[in-house]
Amino acid sequence: STVESDILSSIKPYPNPVSDYLYFANISKIYRVECYTIDGRLLRTIEGKSVNQINVSDLTSGVYIVKVNSDNGSSNFKIIKE
Repeated sequence: STVESDILSSIKPYPNPVSDYLYFANISKIYRVECYTIDGRLLRTIEGKSVNQINVSDLTSGVYIVKVNSDNGSSNFKIIKE
């Protein structure tokens, strides 16, 4: 639905590129965030009632995939770690 896609697009992680903490807009609906390498290996999972950030400070520089699971579905974002 259009409403669902609007909510997912409003979650957008920032800042991107990121150096330490990645934050999420519209956090009230997010219950799990997963961080993957570009080739699909799961690095970490953050779960909670309203996840609003993920610490990526220990990751090496490169491109990662962040999967955001919300009450309105899930969405993948490509992030760049500086």
